[in-house]
Amino acid sequence: MRLTHSYADRNVELSLWVIERFTGTPRSLDRQQLKWVAPAQLAEEDLLEADRPFIEALRDLPAPG
Repeated sequence: MRLTHSYADRNVELSLWVIERFTGTPRSLDRQQLKWVAPAQLAEEDLLEADRPFIEALRDLPAPG
């Protein structure tokens, strides 16, 4: 999923990737905080306005397994 969002002072382009399998431990390569959150709990997180469409899309995904 890819979208653009306009804030008062800038435009941003965001991409969402769904990873179905991986090995190892995820780690930030750009010093941003990482945290595992269940899709149903995403709306409770302190996320930017531009991230809201991603939250809705993830909430509607079927559970893994």
